[in-house]
Amino acid sequence: MKNGPYDDCLCLVPVCHGSQSLDSILQQEVQPMQSAPDKVMARHSICLMCFLLAFRGCLLILSRRSKIKCIHEGKSPCRNCLKSGRTDPGNCVLAAPEISFSKPRKKAVTVEALSPAEEGKIANGSLPLERVVGAFPKSLVVRCASHFKRKFPELAFLHLASFDTNAHDRKGLLFIAVLITLCVPSMNAVQEMPVSMDELVQMVRDGLSRAFWEPPDLTTVHTLLIFSMYEWGCGRGYSAWMNTGKCFKALENSELIAVGTAIRMMQSLESMKGPEKPSEQQQEIQNRTLWSCFIMDRLVFSGKSRPLMFPLEQMSIHLPVGDQDFAFGHIAAQRVDAKTLLARKSNNAIGIDHYYTILILGFDIWARILKWIINGGRRQPGIGPPWVEGSSWRNLYEELQDWRQLQHSRLRYPETSIAVQVSLGGGESFAYVNLIYYVG
Repeated sequence: MKNGPYDDCLCLVPVCHGSQSLDSILQQEVQPMQSAPDKVMARHSICLMCFLLAFRGCLLILSRRSKIKCIHEGKSPCRNCLKSGRTDPGNCVLAAPEISFSKPRKKAVTVEALSPAEEGKIANGSLPLERVVGAFPKSLVVRCASHFKRKFPELAFLHLASFDTNAHDRKGLLFIAVLITLCVPSMNAVQEMPVSMDELVQMVRDGLSRAFWEPPDLTTVHTLLIFSMYEWGCGRGYSAWMNTGKCFKALENSELIAVGTAIRMMQSLESMKGPEKPSEQQQEIQNRTLWSCFIMDRLVFSGKSRPLMFPLEQMSIHLPVGDQDFAFGHIAAQRVDAKTLLARKSNNAIGIDHYYTILILGFDIWARILKWIINGGRRQPGIGPPWVEGSSWRNLYEELQDWRQLQHSRLRYPETSIAVQVSLGGGESFAYVNLIYYVG
């Protein structure tokens, strides 16, 4: 029987006050107090104390119940309630299964090493490429992609955020293989490879020989460009420049790959564009791939007096966007082509975010300076003194200085220390731009 308005709270803490009503407690506690505000304050304090005691009691009950296993077959009463005689409807509430808040442990991805029988198949080329690439640790593939993005700023087409390390098609596997071929030697990670470098290079070369007879594909162009860089770095510049599948077949024992084939594939892809408009990110990847062909055409010049396959004045595509726009896939800045940028007289200098644009224009000037030197330089007949206005030397020098003025002061050495750019992750790009200027 209830004695007061607060007995519902009091029944939860019988250990403290038994069956004594809250009104009697309040009379005992409040009786010495004469003023009304003091009585109200005392009431509120005691009511809060009872609530806290009740809450603590509920927690203790839940804690005790949580220690008792609720064994049942999906229907009440459970085994414990049957033993205790609590069989009336509503007395037994089945406990829900315990919920674990710990994160599920990810299953470790194991890399299956090549067996001795499979290693013997590599020499004759009978081991599938998927099996060889699958034997490389995924961590090594990711490190190679990051290394390539940082150490080879000439080929700035790789979008790391969308790079697929789990490729299963042959072209994707071939791209991963050539990426490892280029990057592992400079990473000092050869000991992590399940196959030797020579065996991997031969597998890439065999795979590319078949790619020449297939329809053009952007992934294949990327593979060709990376392998051309590898060949050029090994001192085989002419082999890197060889440009047709027929030449490859006729000289299949030579160590060659075709940057010219990559250029022709890109030209075919440009002419085969369908009605579907690609995303901004896909457009920029294709745009940067074309500019990578432009740079490789000049990089593998090999000291030969030959016409360039991509003259700058015939490049009607826009220059690359900034690295941040490329990474996020949203092009915020206005696109401009090379002619517009060079003709624009603006005080807005280009910073490290647009280093690829600076690199492209610098490579074009460097290639023309090299061609002028190979053709005889100042010994050529009819070449005037370098200080004469309009002479070949003077024109190239002024182009080089105009290109330098396009750059922000933070992109010019020694005005900016290379240590600052290294701390921001742009040391390689900064060094490359300044190397072109001082070598030119």
